[in-house]
Amino acid sequence: MLQCGLVSVVVGIRLADGTDTCGRLEVYAFDDWRVVCPEEFHDIDASIACIELGFGYVYVREKMTMMSR
Repeated sequence: MLQCGLVSVVVGIRLADGTDTCGRLEVYAFDDWRVVCPEEFHDIDASIACIELGFGYVYVREKMTMMSR
């Protein structure tokens, strides 16, 4: 996450609108849940998110565009 000019603190991540193991990735920052931008989210980011959520690896990462949500 890049927030120019402001201090950005992400205090949590979650999967929303899906199952326990699949869904839209959201981060909690600036007192609100926000969707992770798919254009700047890569395979390494998906791996880190899965580890942070307590999973061992990425099974499938659907490549979305902002229009496909």
